[in-house]
Amino acid sequence: MTAIQQLYEYFGLIGIFSIALYLCAVLFMLAFAVRWRRSQVCWTALALAVAGLILAHVNSNIVSNIKIDFSADISQANARTEEAHVDEAASVESDSSEPAEEGRDDAVDDTADTLGNENLEQNAEAVPEYRRAGKVEREEGKQAAEKISVGSAESDQQQEAHVRTMTHQEVMHANRLDRLNLLFARATLYLAVIVVVVDYFRRFNSTFDCYLPVPFSGRLVDALFPKSYAVLAGGGDRNWKAFLERAVQKGETFILIANADPWTEHRLSRLPGFLHRLGWRIEIVSTDDNEARFDDEFLFESAWFARYCFVILGGRLRAIERLETIIDSLELRRSTRATARRTLNLVWTLEAPIPSEILRRLVPLCEQTNIRLIATSLDEDEGMIELFDEACV
Repeated sequence: MTAIQQLYEYFGLIGIFSIALYLCAVLFMLAFAVRWRRSQVCWTALALAVAGLILAHVNSNIVSNIKIDFSADISQANARTEEAHVDEAASVESDSSEPAEEGRDDAVDDTADTLGNENLEQNAEAVPEYRRAGKVEREEGKQAAEKISVGSAESDQQQEAHVRTMTHQEVMHANRLDRLNLLFARATLYLAVIVVVVDYFRRFNSTFDCYLPVPFSGRLVDALFPKSYAVLAGGGDRNWKAFLERAVQKGETFILIANADPWTEHRLSRLPGFLHRLGWRIEIVSTDDNEARFDDEFLFESAWFARYCFVILGGRLRAIERLETIIDSLELRRSTRATARRTLNLVWTLEAPIPSEILRRLVPLCEQTNIRLIATSLDEDEGMIELFDEACV
């Protein structure tokens, strides 16, 4: 019998399927490690690992119900008992072959008969009258318990007929393989969970590939999963409203420099989906040249400490002035080695590019102070694209 046939005899189809499922999960995780791109692969591996563990537990219950077959031991014991009876009978015959005294035996028999008759007469007088009438037949209703017991005995015999039996050595081997199967199934599930978590936070800290955002942004995630601090995102078809709302749900803030305000309601939820009803929100402040409600220092400090998000309107010249104020504040933060607790997204979506001299000052400060600069246009000066960590053009 081959190893596969023996494994099939122990586990059956359910156990074989459990092994196949978590082996496929391992293959999907290896494919994910080679490609390092598609999150669907690691989620598929997780689903296969869960299914494999469930079938492994079902198979474990089936293996636990295997009974040890004692028929060989019983037959050997019966054979030994028969041999002992044969030996005992032979010894009795040898002992009884000696002649006995017939007269003594007859006297003993007569005495026994006399005593027996006297005992029977005494016992008959001592028996109660209700027992002298003899055997009385029972009514049909009183035999229900006996019928039920017979039926239950038949059902027990049917259940015993369906029980799998194996030798003691085979049962021990099956239980050992079952423990190994559960161990590998659990290890595959734990590994699949780790792979899913790693992929989630890797994409969580990417610029545009985050899914299911939750407010986990912070220095620990940045240290374990590096991100791009200067991003060139060319093209005007990108949905910046959805991107910045997702950034807020990650726990980040933003300063958007644009020609128009994409929001009508200036309060964004920090929580995704239906959880926005819990009320954890941050306010968006939109400002242009005609509104002088606060100065540039208030704008930067509020965004730095995640109190507000800002939309700056009013054209390129006013945006450049605010950028210069932001750069001065960042240089002051760098001198004290201060960094933003959570990422501050500085997004430039104007058609006119950021001046090259301002960009050269701003980009080195971004990584040192935990600022992510995203620009949609670039000056034509030579070597400017090399300043960016990521280019999506």
